[in-house]
Amino acid sequence: MLLRLKMQRKIYGVLLCAATVILTAVCLLMEAGRIGDKTAGKLHISEICADASQIQIELVPGVWHDCDYIELHNDADYRVDISGWYIEIDDDEKTEIINPKNDGVLEAKSYIVIACDDSLGDFLNEIYEEYGWEFDFPYASVSIPSEGGLLRICDKYGKVRCQVEYPRLALDEVYAVDDELSEMKVTKDATPGSANGHVQAISLDKPVFDVKSGFYEEAFELNISAKEGEDIYYTTDGSIPTVLSNRYEGPILIENNSEKPNVYNSIRNVVPYWKEYEPDERPVKKANVIRAIAVDENKNVSEIETKSYFVGLDEYKDELVISLVADPDELFGDDGIYVTGKEYDKWYIGGENGTAPTPDFYGDTQLLGYCGVFQPDGEYEESEVGIKIQGGSAREEPKKRFNLTAKNSINGKDSFLEGIFEYEVNSVTLRNENVDAMVQEMCASSGTSLIHQDGVKVQVF
Repeated sequence: MLLRLKMQRKIYGVLLCAATVILTAVCLLMEAGRIGDKTAGKLHISEICADASQIQIELVPGVWHDCDYIELHNDADYRVDISGWYIEIDDDEKTEIINPKNDGVLEAKSYIVIACDDSLGDFLNEIYEEYGWEFDFPYASVSIPSEGGLLRICDKYGKVRCQVEYPRLALDEVYAVDDELSEMKVTKDATPGSANGHVQAISLDKPVFDVKSGFYEEAFELNISAKEGEDIYYTTDGSIPTVLSNRYEGPILIENNSEKPNVYNSIRNVVPYWKEYEPDERPVKKANVIRAIAVDENKNVSEIETKSYFVGLDEYKDELVISLVADPDELFGDDGIYVTGKEYDKWYIGGENGTAPTPDFYGDTQLLGYCGVFQPDGEYEESEVGIKIQGGSAREEPKKRFNLTAKNSINGKDSFLEGIFEYEVNSVTLRNENVDAMVQEMCASSGTSLIHQDGVKVQVF
């Protein structure tokens, strides 16, 4: 099918022709635990360390000791008396928090660090007997299990005042609140006794593919690797890989899938009166899109690595080719931007009574996707892109137009398609060549407009 790609931003616009097969995928957003743990209002656990080596606490001036700890944050405008409070881990026996000066007060808008070690009491007694030093910090004679668990702080009446379910923590890792995002993350940035600010989560390298994106004459086996101790999870349908996806156990066969039944090209509710619409069942040309993540034992997750492979499709090798990727559910699911949607379908199937709901493909939702560009000279460019449906009545056509807007998380820029155009490009429109329409302003807030357009053929998968 012929498509037209119009570039939009400052002074640019272009015309591209393409045949379209959409395989889909999206960049992973790392998940972090929300702070749903403020069960006592303004008091919460803001940092946990379960296996300290380089992280040490100053017991008295000049005396440091590596031990587990819990940091409590009182965000209220009043003091909190924690005397007689206990620590409870996974419903085990409660361990009292000892306050040597016996005041047990956590001041307003402040932090307090509770040193935790099952032998800490004996250690402190030895220090006192030998040097006569008294200690004024709270501690508990309990070690925090590094395999993770549910940690509770209870008051002297047994009421749970705050709690956190923390993950497995490796040596010198802490589970800490990101004050800017109100999330808890596993990090190496320990800040016992003070605010955390923005916490840098532990970042894993992406999995490594031993074959680069491109065109191949014959089927081959793809090997994926990650660092020792990390598992790899992958998808072959363009969807977002998670720990519930295929676990990588060995090479993946990459072959020509063009003769396999169509999946997305067979979806019917891409037009308003879809009961009358019969998709073309003839197999379309298909690329292989492989997406993978690495996950360590603490459930830290890498960003997604995406590769596109064209096997036995040499007729496209000397043409400009784009692999456009977005999550299939976000495109074709119940609330997908490419379909009529569940509310419209309920009305349509139920007899078309009353006013028709607006089909989802008339919405303005932008998806996060991936764009790989293969040039005839062998050059390859990849970018994260925002993907939106574009147009007016053309939205009701089975083959719709897309607006693509550059994102900078992959190439570090806010422009893309550098090998196609002679000027900086921020946004383009992919559209059917025989559908003419005004180019919509993509950057209205910047006051820019289109004053130039040219064209080049492109095949879109």
